[in-house]
Amino acid sequence: MEILCNYRFKGTNCYYICPRVVAKYPLQSVNDTTTGLQLNPAAAQGHSEFVTIFSFSDFEEDFTQDSLKARLEALSEEDDVFSFDFIDRVYIHATQQQIAYTQVRSVFGRLQFHGKDVSVLPLPIEDVSSTLLSGPYAMTSLGFHRVWKAFADDQDAFIASFAPNDGPGDGSLDTPELQQSSVHDSSLSECYRPLLFPSTSARLSVLVPSRCYYLKTDSKPLNGFRFAVKDNIHIRGCSTTAGSRDFGKLYGVQTATAKAVEKLVSMGAVLVGKTKTATFADGDVLTADWVEESYPWNPRGDGYLIPSGSSTGSAVAIAAYPWLDFTIGTDTLGSIRGPALWNGVYGVRPTWGSLDGDGVVPVVESFDTIGFFSRSLSICSTLSLHWLRRSETSSAMGFKLMHIPGDWKTDHDDIQMAQEQFILALEEVCECRRVDVKIEELWKSQSPLLREVDFYDYCHTVAINIKLPTQQRFIQQFLRAYENKYKRRPYLNPVIRHVLAEAEHVTPQDYATALEKREAIAQWLNTEVMCVDADAYIPILVFPFTDGNLTYRDEYHAEPIGISSAGWHPKLLSTLGGVPEIVVPIGEHEFTSKATGKKAFLPIVASVLTVKEYERVALDLVGVALNKMGVPSRVHTGSRCFE
Repeated sequence: MEILCNYRFKGTNCYYICPRVVAKYPLQSVNDTTTGLQLNPAAAQGHSEFVTIFSFSDFEEDFTQDSLKARLEALSEEDDVFSFDFIDRVYIHATQQQIAYTQVRSVFGRLQFHGKDVSVLPLPIEDVSSTLLSGPYAMTSLGFHRVWKAFADDQDAFIASFAPNDGPGDGSLDTPELQQSSVHDSSLSECYRPLLFPSTSARLSVLVPSRCYYLKTDSKPLNGFRFAVKDNIHIRGCSTTAGSRDFGKLYGVQTATAKAVEKLVSMGAVLVGKTKTATFADGDVLTADWVEESYPWNPRGDGYLIPSGSSTGSAVAIAAYPWLDFTIGTDTLGSIRGPALWNGVYGVRPTWGSLDGDGVVPVVESFDTIGFFSRSLSICSTLSLHWLRRSETSSAMGFKLMHIPGDWKTDHDDIQMAQEQFILALEEVCECRRVDVKIEELWKSQSPLLREVDFYDYCHTVAINIKLPTQQRFIQQFLRAYENKYKRRPYLNPVIRHVLAEAEHVTPQDYATALEKREAIAQWLNTEVMCVDADAYIPILVFPFTDGNLTYRDEYHAEPIGISSAGWHPKLLSTLGGVPEIVVPIGEHEFTSKATGKKAFLPIVASVLTVKEYERVALDLVGVALNKMGVPSRVHTGSRCFE
């Protein structure tokens, strides 16, 4: 565990000072001859001082007190690590020739900014590395250091946060290559360190770096994007609990990071922590099911609605915290899509097999898909482009818009209206009228070998008869390994005990039949429904995903209600067919909270499916449709998606 050593409190804020020096300066430069102010207080007094550095080029040769104030204002808007804690001293990184200009020299000295005295000082490029980026820093006798800020996990979304792997604190200089990359680049720092340090909150705290330290390049398109991963995904140096403390105890600290996460880090994304998951990525949706860890708090509505599962912490974190850009989850039978619905964020279940599943604790490998959440449709598109490697569609292609109206009903006019407006906007974007479809009728008309078989009867137990035996084998393997090592059974929560009991009723023949049926359904879906037709038309299938029914975190049921019941839901199309599905926030439904008695708002979302590997096409269509609706393509954090 990382312990208190490089942390500094200033007021209510806590910061981590990275040991690595990003730039040195001459120790003999104790006083600046231009202003007579002390240049190196940290060296003289033996402690760190928070400062701000600006490059002279930031001002485009309009360097005045007013432009400096404007730049400070802009920085406070752009960077959530920067604050007034860093404005006692502001350094201007410039050449000796630039510093010598009369107009420039006149700015150095004292500056009043929001009632604070600011010392403005020159920082000669000849003395300090020219690769130093503008932003907040800590100044010590060794030089300038990057600073990370601690944010409290008030929604209980995280199970672990990481200390920056920033190299030795011996004064060795950072390289320009490192400055342009994430400090978590696996080639530079091999192992993540779980974080433990004092906080002003009773909650876990998460460290994030200043956004100023990262420049996006062709090789680092995600540079500086902050993200967290679900705790069924391995991270080197951290244990994976998969929602079970005994599982984490048995397998201990992981020695390798999941391939899909390594890919993100290699593109510059910054991993800041791990988020909570339902046990073994099942469907723990009630507080009573969350025995091993406290249930994360859904920030939407009145604050007492369920956040759903199993990618619970990832959805809660992105809905609650503006300092995160995206989070990673997994989806088997809805573990991204359900939380995206309840937490009112974009949730993307990509095409099955798009991302390497190595390093992910499995549920059903033929269903399991790594996916992601974000508040921003633009970030979803960026991840689709660079992480999934998806390209845009040809302008010659058209679209075929299908709508499933009958499988998901609501009695609320505002929800119905939002769904209808979304469909109308998609009609305009796709330049075609919707076709209202019934899955069972498509099945009869397009599946000649099985058209006499009722679709719902055929599909009723397919997913569950594959899931239960597969999950049973995994759990039994864990049980045997744990009992052999510790001479006792590990704890299993109510949902997992229920899974094992249900699995006893699935025979080997049931399992084999389900596999055959799944293959037939996938073949039909991908060759008859979700496929580019002979005229190069791309199918877009939409169904409403919000019915307005409320589930509170304090409800009790006679038995666990994990994802272990049979039946049919349109979300099984992507699970069984392997096609991508995107959950899209499109509005809000007003309700009166039973918890507070006050007005609150439930997210309204829709689901969009398309052809395999056409995620980016669908995301772009959604963006244009939302614009036509007048709905923002970026949702807020907190109780409301939109205001």
